Amino acid sequence: MAQLSYQPDSEIDGCPSSETFQSLVATRIGYVPFTESAELGFEVRILRGSSGLSGTIEVIQNGETSGTRELSAAQNECDELADTLALTLAMIIDPLATSR
Repeated sequence: MAQLSYQPDSEIDGCPSSETFQSLVATRIGYVPFTESAELGFEVRILRGSSGLSGTIEVIQNGETSGTRELSAAQNECDELADTLALTLAMIIDPLATSR
């Protein structure tokens, strides 16, 4: 189980809500992996850059960042980037679940 902080830039149109993003992850792995009391956490951010959108997943363990994944989208389609971030996060949480 893990904590999730999902923060799309509020000025970007078309980003899914936090509940929708959690559902995208849960659908891929077959269960809801998020709880507020977990020591493992993920911070997911979506920002607008000069060449499109960028997404970041930070893995937080014991209050420290232990890993980062960065993705980008040349087009300004937040829903597609969020979907890719959800797949990436699902594979980080449960690598075998996406192949079942």
